[in-house]
This record gives sequence, C-alpha cells and structure tokens, in this order.
Amino acid sequence: MNISCKELLKHKNVAVAVSGGKDSIALLHYLYSNVDALSIKSLVAVNVEHGIRGEESKKDTLFVKEFCDKLNIKCYLYSVDAISKKDELGLSLEETARLLRYNCLYDLKNKGLCDVICTAHHKSDNTESVLFNIMRGSSLKGLSGIPAVKDGFIIRPFLGIDKEVIDKYITNFKLPYVTDATNFSTDYTRNYLRIEILPKLKEKFNRLDDGIYRLSTLCRKEDEYLDKLAKNELILSDGDYLININVDEVLFLRAVVLALNGLGVKKDYEKKNVDAVYALTGAKNGDKLDVKQGVIAIKEYDYIRLYRNDNLVKKEETDFNLGTFTFSNGVLTVQKVLDDTPINYKLSKGVHYADLDKLLGAKIRFKNNGDVFTPCNGKSKKLKDYLIDKKIPQIKREGLPLIANGKEVLFIAGIEISDKIKVDGTTKNVVKLCYSTKEN
Repeated sequence: MNISCKELLKHKNVAVAVSGGKDSIALLHYLYSNVDALSIKSLVAVNVEHGIRGEESKKDTLFVKEFCDKLNIKCYLYSVDAISKKDELGLSLEETARLLRYNCLYDLKNKGLCDVICTAHHKSDNTESVLFNIMRGSSLKGLSGIPAVKDGFIIRPFLGIDKEVIDKYITNFKLPYVTDATNFSTDYTRNYLRIEILPKLKEKFNRLDDGIYRLSTLCRKEDEYLDKLAKNELILSDGDYLININVDEVLFLRAVVLALNGLGVKKDYEKKNVDAVYALTGAKNGDKLDVKQGVIAIKEYDYIRLYRNDNLVKKEETDFNLGTFTFSNGVLTVQKVLDDTPINYKLSKGVHYADLDKLLGAKIRFKNNGDVFTPCNGKSKKLKDYLIDKKIPQIKREGLPLIANGKEVLFIAGIEISDKIKVDGTTKNVVKLCYSTKEN
C-alpha cells in the first residue's frame, strides 16, 4: 500500500467495497488485520448485488454477509437492477453495473456512514483499463488509468500491487472467496481483454503490468498539469464559462471539457461535442450550438461562452420604485439621495445617478423588440445597436435589467443612463441606481 493511501485512512471511518471475490476479500481481511497499525477509526463493508445473476448473485451477497459476521464487521447491503436500467441509461450492462455500484458507494458516504471507501483495484486492473481505453481511442486522461484516489474519498490501496501477491495472500491466510461466473464470459469487453489478450501479451512482455503502470502514472501527472494550464484559460462569468478563441487548440479543448464538468456535464459527451465547440472559434459572432444536456456554446467576439439554458432570466416586469430588486443575474438597488448628502459623480462600477422625477411611471423589465435608447450626450438609436456597439455579449443582453417608459429605455443596469434622465440644473430629486453582479 502506498504512503498516500495510508495517510488517507488514518483516523477515518473506512468502508470496503466487497463483492466476495479474491481481491475484495483480501483487501477487507488486510485492513481488518491492520486496523490499529493503520490507525483506522472504524471498519465496515458494503456489498452491491447487481441483479444480473439471479440466485447465484444473492448467494454471493449472503457469503459476504456471513464472512463479515465472522469478523464482527458491519456490512451494508445494496440491491440494484442493472438489467432493466441499462436500456434506460443507454449504456452497456458492464457500464450500467459500474455506475449503479458507485451510486451505492456514494450513497453510503453521503449518509455519513463512512468517511472513505476502499476498492480492491490492483495493478492488472489498471493494465486492463488502459488497454480498454486505448481501444476506444481515449485521450491522455484514458491512458492515466485508474486513479489511486477518486473524488477525495474513493481509495485504491492495492492499485500498485501485483495480482499474484493478492492470490498468495488469499492462500497464506486460507481465506474463502466466491467466483463470479460472468468473469469468464468473453461477451464482456473487459473480460475478453483479461482472458484472451492480456495472457498473450504477458507471454512476450512479462513485466507488462509494471510498464503500463509507469505509463499511466506519467500520463496522469502530465494530464493534471495540462488541466491546470487549461483551467487558467477559463473565465467564470455569472455562472457561465468564457474561453478566448485564440487559446491553443489543445488547451482550448481541455478548457471546454472543464467547463462542461463545471456546468454539470460529467459524462455522456463525446469528442465530437467538444470539437464542435472549437469549430465555433471560426464562426461569426452570435453563432451558437446545443452542446449536450442543456449546455449552449455561443461565439461572442473573441470568446466562446458556455452556459446552461436554465441560467437565462425570467421575463419579469414590475413598476419602478425605490427599493431592492433581485434578478437571477444580479441585484438592482434604487435609493433616493438625501438633500444634504454629497454626491460623488465619479462613478464606481455599477453605480449611476439620475433625476428621480423623470423615472416616475416607468417599468423595470428586460429588453423587448423595438426598444430605443439615447445615451448621455448622444443620439437616439435602437437598443440592440447600442448594445452591439458596446460589445455586450448576446447572452448578457437578454439578462440586463432595464428601466423603461414604453419603448424608451431610460437605464441599462450597470452600463449607462439615458440622456433623458440625467441630472441637470432643473433636477430636484436625485436617485442612486446601483447594480451588482457576481462579477462586481
């Protein structure tokens, strides 16, 4: 077990994912035998029955429960139906079972029943995963193999250990275990690799697992470094992500993946989705596409913006008045300036002063077709043209609160007041308009 895994187990409530097979039984027994040496606070087991092998699968679960009972280890049991779920999820049976299994592990953690969860992945499993990812045309991330730690609490203590060492441990301690019959079916892709391909490769390359493990370790370090560089190219703006179109393609594509993850799209996207976002860098301003799962990408001048459809504001309208008005994208505060209060007309960001009496009867709303605006000391023009001239991104235009009288826009929140409400020699009452967003 590597040092980082040992440190993560210290003073923790540890759960072990146990199927009943050699690897998971060895891991559970090893941690049980070394609870004090590893400073583990408490140890429990968790078993997930996938509903794939009928009564045989249920017998395996019973075996795990009885094994845990003999060691006086509490065992949490889950049952899922991978067969009926696979069509609903559009995944293979292998992937569905894996997804449902991890959902159960996360549920255990989320309920506070453990701090960390250990799985029995070993060096040969890592080899299998890397080769599987190569066959699928995976990126550098796929070549990184199985991480020793996932999401901060899924821990693989045996990852750097040879399968033969685990088998020897089982023999030395005379530990019972069960064998999953589906492990020998080459209908499953990973089984085919493990049964048909890997033995032949190992005949020629007897240190194959070591070589692949070194490769995946190096790839993981380089992948993490490139992700760090790509993250520096992401601009977070009101819950959206902006990427400069001039960013190098390699980092741009990685930045798109990070943005998708940040917007809740963790899986079920393909390389073609990411490439389509990159293609927008050569499109005309305003072009957009539906990337995946409600995420939209749009070309905005020198940037590509990625945002969720549900980030768009609702089209509320309310009477203008003093007070605070909260929108999904920001907060507008309308406050009368007292007669004896000095006014600093050197504006700070988002703050404007206007003639209060000229705003009476107006509405607070969002933009409509046909809106016009007269900038301070300027000529009247279509609001759309004004916002384009100011290079306000299209998505931002939809969410900008306005104060308007009919089609005449008197105030664009955070940007400018109309010439028609500016403070002048006839002004008797002054109002302070302050608009703040996450960016302010």
